[in-house]
Amino acid sequence: RMKIIDADINVNNVAGQVLIADLGVAAKMEMGYAVLENVVFFIFEDRDLFFKQANLQIKGCIGFPVMASLGEITFHKMNALTIPAIPSSFNLQNLCLHELTPIVAGYYRGQRFAFCLDTGAGKSILYPPFFEIFKEEVKKKYPLQSEKVQGLGGFRDIPAYVMKKATISLGNKKAVFIIRISYF
Repeated sequence: RMKIIDADINVNNVAGQVLIADLGVAAKMEMGYAVLENVVFFIFEDRDLFFKQANLQIKGCIGFPVMASLGEITFHKMNALTIPAIPSSFNLQNLCLHELTPIVAGYYRGQRFAFCLDTGAGKSILYPPFFEIFKEEVKKKYPLQSEKVQGLGGFRDIPAYVMKKATISLGNKKAVFIIRISYF
């Protein structure tokens, strides 16, 4: 059961738009054997959680504060996840926070970069530091185009170069990304 609080909070989305949200507090929330108490949620209008291009209505999601409180989460294919009772111990330190935004360290062509981790995005966005290092290659291989940046509640167009297949190492894993490079 969730208690709704009329708050009318302004929330900025990735497209630079302001959405209005209320707050919700779940006194108790269970995820497998994990039990969380007093979990705070933003409450948006359904239209703000609808992604027209994918015909996808998001009914709810947990944010990074909830994920961080669980200690460790492993995402698997087919929409499954594991939350161990006792978090593992790793020597690799490649994740930090900028306020509540997770920043992960990864490697592209042997160079280390900090990446903003957005698990809900269909494409990754890289900014000026990446562009400056690979400017000549990017300009030569990829045309400048208009790309839609979409977030909760809407989208906007930005000029960007799009790399269709970029292999980035994160921890001891390699992943292939579609990367939007914007320097504006």
